[in-house]
Amino acid sequence: MEARHAFLVCCCCLHLSCCSSAGDDFYSLLGVSHDVDDKGLKKAYRALALKNHPDKATGSDEEKAEAKAKFVRAGRAYEVLSSKEMRDVYD
Repeated sequence: MEARHAFLVCCCCLHLSCCSSAGDDFYSLLGVSHDVDDKGLKKAYRALALKNHPDKATGSDEEKAEAKAKFVRAGRAYEVLSSKEMRDVYD
């Protein structure tokens, strides 16, 4: 079982290094504190995802692309912070 846990931690580290852009702080991106609970995290993610959803984006192509990028970053942040193991590695 320990080998499986070590493998999971390695995968999490690899995922974080590949997916997070330099300078991205997932907590500030979602507008939550470091001690946020699961319910608060989900609420913040949903609000940001609805605001920046690509299907709801209006304006120029540049504004739509920016909204899509924010939507993707919010998804990555939620994916990491909602998993206890990945959140521990991130912190």
